[in-house]
Order: sequence, then C-alpha cells, then structure tokens
Amino acid sequence: MLEIATGQLKSLPLKSPKGTQTRPTSERTRQSLFNFLLHKLTSFENLIVCDLYAGSGALGLEAISQGADEVWFVDSHPLAQECLRKNLTIVSKSLKTQGLKEPTLYLMKKKVELIYPNLPEFDVVFSDPPYNKGHCKQTLELEDKYNRIKHQGLLITECHESESEEFESFKPRTLTLLEKKEYGETMVYFHEKN
Repeated sequence: MLEIATGQLKSLPLKSPKGTQTRPTSERTRQSLFNFLLHKLTSFENLIVCDLYAGSGALGLEAISQGADEVWFVDSHPLAQECLRKNLTIVSKSLKTQGLKEPTLYLMKKKVELIYPNLPEFDVVFSDPPYNKGHCKQTLELEDKYNRIKHQGLLITECHESESEEFESFKPRTLTLLEKKEYGETMVYFHEKN
C-alpha cells in the first residue's frame, strides 16, 4: 500500500495509478531521500517544488507533508492524472481536517520536454521518469538549457541502475553532483544548481 512516508501527513494512504507503467518511489527510498533533503535544506517551508513525471504524485505529496509552499505536478498520462487528482483531494482533506496550511498546487497535463521551458523557477525539482526511456539524462539536458532551478536549488533524479552509465556520462554545466545513492536497482542522484 502506498502512503506518505514523512512529515505532517505521515502514514496517510494514497492511490497508485492503475494500468500504467508507473512505479511510485518506495517508502524506504522516500524516507531516505527526504532525510537527506532536510539535512541540506533544514525545512521545506516557503519552497517551490516540482514533481516531474509525477505518476501518483508521491514525491510532491511528501513535499506538501513537509510544508512546501507551492507544488507543481507534471504528468501527461491520463490514468496518472486521474490518480494524482484523487491523491490531491485526499491530501487537501487531511490538511483541512488537521488545520494545516494548504499549499498552492498546479497540475500540468503535458509532456515534460514541452512544458519545462515555460515552468517557473523552483527550489527543488524531483524527476522520477519511466525507466529505460532516456528521460533521466533528458532532465539534466533540459535544466542545463532552460535553468528552471534557482541558485543552490536541488534536482533529485531517479534512474534504473541500467541507465546510470548514460546518465553519468552527461556533465551538466549548471549542476554539481552532491551525492549518489543506491536502493536496490534504483539510483538516486542529488544535484545542486551552480
């Protein structure tokens, strides 16, 4: 069962998209990922976050649970969009019930490569694309070209281990690799904006 792993909404059950190749980031990986981010950022309050290839929205929803001020979700798959809307409703109701601040939310139904140049600037961008389709490296290329991450902002990219060599072969001009973590067959890369 998919649920929020950290923050104010920890253990809140979420929906997973049916009939797609979406594989939400595991709870263990999200906990570790957010521990790293909170060590680096201290807090998500007042941050603007983007969840690319959002699927269920698990990463962006974790950011909401941590107090992010504004979250953008980008996914072009209709079933993922439907699931994401349901999860946003679940999260919104839980925030209201607990008397917690609701962030500004944007749900973009477009392909990442088409919308990326027109997005605002972000403090944190999550990129968890479908595995083995070349999208991991593409996210680095898009950021290098369009600069959508603020100075000292973070890009967190998930890739299958089979993509790591190609991903690591691209050396972005505008990003510095801070850390690489391995979770089974999943590689997570933390880049900081120069």
